[in-house]
Amino acid sequence: MQKEESKLKWLWRLYKRSPMGFVTIILTLVVVGLAIPLIRPQIAHKKIEGVVRIFMHDRDHYTLLTKTQDSARLQLVEIEVEPSLIMDLPEKKAMWAYVKTDRKTMLKAEIHLHSVNCIDGGDWECGNRSSYRHGHTCVVE
Repeated sequence: MQKEESKLKWLWRLYKRSPMGFVTIILTLVVVGLAIPLIRPQIAHKKIEGVVRIFMHDRDHYTLLTKTQDSARLQLVEIEVEPSLIMDLPEKKAMWAYVKTDRKTMLKAEIHLHSVNCIDGGDWECGNRSSYRHGHTCVVE
């Protein structure tokens, strides 16, 4: 109990000497404490299940066509980082992907697939008004 009182004595002395300084320090600590979660990058891990098709636009740009089990609705998910392609699934099992992102950018991606035959070509485009290019990635067999 004696140590706890001595730890807080400096705070009490500060309050007695300068109440406004005390309030300023407390408010600063509160604001910094609230801002730390906003500054620290929020890492999100997401598993994308039900991948039906995989389109390769470029080595670091893929699009996954996914389907949920309880719906006939198809959804497109873009992966804009070079993923690890892992051929570890038997033909009967559904393909899936794992994505790790922070607030703004994709950090890591893994695509779990049956074989390389599951990857289809995709369209690509790049450039601006003065030098615009587009094309199609083809599967080499």
